[in-house]
Amino acid sequence: MLVLGIHDAHNASVCLVDHGKIVFALQEERINRIKNYAGFPRESIRETMNYAGITPASIDLIVFSGTEYNQYMTNVTSKKLYAKRTGVIKTIRNVLGRVGLLQKIKRSILNRKLYTLRMANLKSLDLDNKPVEFIDHHMCHAAAAYHGMGIYNEDVLVLTCDGAGDVSSATVNIGRNGKIKKLFSMSPYESLGYIYSTVTYLMGMTPLEHEYKIMGMAPYSSEKYYSDLKRDFENILIHHSGPEPIWKRGSSIPRMFSGNKLFQKIIKQQRFDTIAGAIQSYFEDFLSEWVKKAIAYTNIHTVALGGGVFMNVKANMIISELPEVEKLFIYPSCGDETNSIGAALYAWGAHNDPEEIPPLGDFYLGPNFSDKDVEKKVETYSFESDISITRVENPEVAAARLLAEGQVVARFSGREEFGARALGNRSILADPKNPWVIRVINEMIKLRDFWMPFACSILEEDERTYLKNDAGIEAPYMIITFDTTDRFPEIIAGIHPQDFTVRPQIVHKKHNPAYHALISHFKSLTGRGAVLNTSFNLHGYPIVHYPEDAMYVFDNSEIQHLMINNVLISKKSIDTSTHFSKILDTYNSFKA
Repeated sequence: MLVLGIHDAHNASVCLVDHGKIVFALQEERINRIKNYAGFPRESIRETMNYAGITPASIDLIVFSGTEYNQYMTNVTSKKLYAKRTGVIKTIRNVLGRVGLLQKIKRSILNRKLYTLRMANLKSLDLDNKPVEFIDHHMCHAAAAYHGMGIYNEDVLVLTCDGAGDVSSATVNIGRNGKIKKLFSMSPYESLGYIYSTVTYLMGMTPLEHEYKIMGMAPYSSEKYYSDLKRDFENILIHHSGPEPIWKRGSSIPRMFSGNKLFQKIIKQQRFDTIAGAIQSYFEDFLSEWVKKAIAYTNIHTVALGGGVFMNVKANMIISELPEVEKLFIYPSCGDETNSIGAALYAWGAHNDPEEIPPLGDFYLGPNFSDKDVEKKVETYSFESDISITRVENPEVAAARLLAEGQVVARFSGREEFGARALGNRSILADPKNPWVIRVINEMIKLRDFWMPFACSILEEDERTYLKNDAGIEAPYMIITFDTTDRFPEIIAGIHPQDFTVRPQIVHKKHNPAYHALISHFKSLTGRGAVLNTSFNLHGYPIVHYPEDAMYVFDNSEIQHLMINNVLISKKSIDTSTHFSKILDTYNSFKA
């Protein structure tokens, strides 16, 4: 049975599932180059069918994530239900509003419009004659996490948490024998995710995108500075006094989505790092208490997590260290982009034996490009830089040698990673022992905020060399942080410079043999079984998708080398007056 999952809101995406396995998954932003694109993923659907070699006739079922209209679904607009706000009409409006009927009427109108739009979009791709189903937003998060973990011989506690979706902001579920049963849900008006996003917005950053910047800034503060502010946050949401793992708003706290004035008052005249430290510490404590209550209520110690709140890798680390948690799985890139995956898996399992859905393996779910295709693209691309082009027999060895020499290398090879994390195939790589490379990448390539840490790709053989992971948490997806061992100076450029934690990608040979070989050769040259890894993109743009995207970023940045399949493209020289060269010269002098 071939199921096409579609997510047509924030971070729009597509997933194709066949025989319970993910065949292909892709975000629309990769194709149209619009970061966090919201809307119908038309081009991703076309590319999915092209990659799989199928036609619309081949698809057995189409399933949408989400049953309710939201503001991130394009081309669906809310018109005023009443043109006037005075007299009898105003009175009716107020009465209806007080009893909740007005909101129900409005939702009904918008949901009908959404259904009509979705059907029209399918028709434009000759997909309108297929059975169509709609899966609740948080059930999609839950299905991705549960089936991603893939444990069916015992009960699994499945928790979801995000800003909001389909009138929920968090849910508590039990996964049993391949099925998911929802126990509790929290209203969007009590959204934990919304609190963090609002603080992000009030600090001058983009909500639903830049929360990670607040998380990265938090370690620069300490509890003695943020404890009072943290207590103010603790009054916003209150855990239920009984055993149920639910919460409510504190006394006199307005509904979320109406609380900006409250948050402005709380953080007014506070230092930026104090705010970051307070909200992150509050966030970690609140989530930890929720997880502990959910475990106590269900007596289930095997936990799967999904939803955008769990993109907070530092909070995930705190949860993993709870003694109540015996097994933990966090779905990688668990924001709304993975709801197409959750929808497709849930629907496939509803029509077949859900226990046949295998656990998630590698996360390379996108397209790859043949050597022949890449070579044609390289030959026809008009570079502005003065470059040399070399075809190499062993690109992994060639890249490793450049990294060992202190060079920055962009890598475009194999199947594309899905979601927000680059896992080596669409990555910018560097020597993690070289602290100077942080400035090179931040200032000359990525234009990242100076306080933000990078990540490390670490060989599975060297995991214990660099990580403290007594719980044995699997970490191949950059979705959790760990404390580092006393060998951290060997990967200093790839860890947080303040608390020395690392957000790793543990590279398994079975998942990515070529990337594993690259790091292995780098280790043979340097003794270090890890490389610095950051996503291959310019600031504010999605990760590269087509070979042309890779060459554009290379040509319009200070990246010196691009290994694209088996072709090495290098800039012939660097102007010695550039800041980039000065940094490299300083580093080389330092090494000498």
